[in-house]
Amino acid sequence: MATSNFRTRHFLRLLLGAGAIIGVIHLFNRGHLSPDSLHSSLGIGRTSPFTPPEDIDQTPLPCSELEGANDTVVIMKTGATEMQARLPVHLSSTFRCYPNRLVISDHVEDYYGHKTIDALEYVTSDVKASNPDFILWRRLRKNGRKGLTQQDLSMAKTKVTDALGKPDNPGWKLDKWKFLPMVNRTLFEYPSKQWYIFVETDTYIMWSTTLAWLNTLNASEPIYLGAQMQIGDVIFAHGGSGFILSQAAMRNVVELFRHEQRKWEGFTQEHWAGDCVLGRAVHASGCPLTWAWPIFQGNKPGAVQYGEDNYSKRLWCYPTISYHHMLPEEIKDLWTWEQERIARNEPLVRHHNVFNDYILPRIASGSEQKPFMSDWNNLSPDLIPHVKNVIECREKCENEPNCVQFVFYENQCKHSTAPLLGEGARGARSGWLLDRVERFRDSRDQCKDELWIDLPKIRRED
Repeated sequence: MATSNFRTRHFLRLLLGAGAIIGVIHLFNRGHLSPDSLHSSLGIGRTSPFTPPEDIDQTPLPCSELEGANDTVVIMKTGATEMQARLPVHLSSTFRCYPNRLVISDHVEDYYGHKTIDALEYVTSDVKASNPDFILWRRLRKNGRKGLTQQDLSMAKTKVTDALGKPDNPGWKLDKWKFLPMVNRTLFEYPSKQWYIFVETDTYIMWSTTLAWLNTLNASEPIYLGAQMQIGDVIFAHGGSGFILSQAAMRNVVELFRHEQRKWEGFTQEHWAGDCVLGRAVHASGCPLTWAWPIFQGNKPGAVQYGEDNYSKRLWCYPTISYHHMLPEEIKDLWTWEQERIARNEPLVRHHNVFNDYILPRIASGSEQKPFMSDWNNLSPDLIPHVKNVIECREKCENEPNCVQFVFYENQCKHSTAPLLGEGARGARSGWLLDRVERFRDSRDQCKDELWIDLPKIRRED
C-alpha cells in the first residue's frame, strides 16, 4: 500500500528531525526519573504561573507532516482573562505540530505572532450592547487588555467547583456565546479542510492518534466526535475534552446557524453551557454524536482510572486522543513524551501505553521518596477516618491488601485501590506501594481487537 511507503518516508524525516527535538526540549528517560525531575517536569514547586521565554521557538516539527495533518484545522478557544497564563506553552509545543490553527477568543490581539479572532464580533448587535453576559466584552472593546482587572485575571485561574461551572466569573459567562460563532468563523477562515478539531487551552490532543483515526473516516459524511455528556434531553460532546467535526457536519451546522441566528442566540441566553448549545445545533442539523469515550477523556493522565470499564468498553485497551484540566507544565511534559513515540514510529497511543510508559515511571519515581513524597496529591479518593498523620496513613495502607497508594492532605488520610499519578499540591504528602501498582498492571486482561468506535447510523428523511 502507498501508506506504508508514506510511513517509511516520514519515519526517515522524523529520525532526521529528532536532533532538533532534543535540542529544543528535555527528553525524559522513561526507565528512571528522579523524584526531583518529576516535580520540575510537572511544575511542582513553582510560585508563579508558567511564563514563556522572550524568544519562543515555533519552528514546525516532523509531527506537522504526519499523514492527514494538513487536512485538519485545530481551533483553540480561549479568552482574554486566561490567555497569557495558558496559551504560551502551546506556542512552543503543540502548535508546532498543527499546520493549520486558529486561536478564538473574546478579544482581538497579537500574541507572539498569533492574531486572535474575536468569536463574538458578529453576535447580534443588540445582544452585545445590552446583555449582562457581555459586560467584560464591552470593557475589552473599549479599553483593550488594560480594561481587565486583577479580579478578572485571578478568577480565570480558579477551579470549577459549581455544578454550573463558574457562574460568578465574567469570562465564564461570556464563554458560552463563543461556540456557534466559533464554528461559523472557522468555516469562513478554512472552508475546504476535511476535519475541524476544537480544543481549549487546558486540553491536550494526542496528535498522532487523532490523525490515525481521522484517516479511517470520510469527511464528506456528517461526523461529530467527542466525549458524551447530557444536560436535560441534549446529548453533546464535552467541550473541554475536545471534539471534532467533519467538513460535512461543519457545513450543515453553519448553514443552520446562519439561517436561524436569532433563535440560537435565544437558546444560548437561556442555557449555561456553550458546548451543549452547539451539540443541540449539530443534532438539529442532522448529525448525531459519536459517543467516543474512552478515546476522548475529561481528565488529565494522572487522574484517569485505568481500570475503568464503562459503556461495554475497557478503557485500558482503547486508543486515547484527548485529556482535559491540564496545567501548562503537564502539557509540555506529555507533548515531549508523544514526540519520543513519533520519533520511534509509534503513532498509535492506547491508554495502556500511557499507563505503562508515562504514568508508571513517574509513580516509580515518586515512590522512591520514602516514607512519602511531599507537595504531591495522588488523588486517592477513599477517606480513612481517625488518622492523625501521614506515617499512620501509610501504615494503614500497607496493612490493607487492596490499597495501592495513600495521601495525607488537609489533615485527612485517603487510600486508593487503583493507581493514580495525581498532581502537585503544596502541603500534600503521597505515597505508592510500587509492587501493588505493578500487580494492578499485570492483572489487566489481555486486550483483544479494541480500536475505534463505530459511528452512529444517520436517519435520513425520505
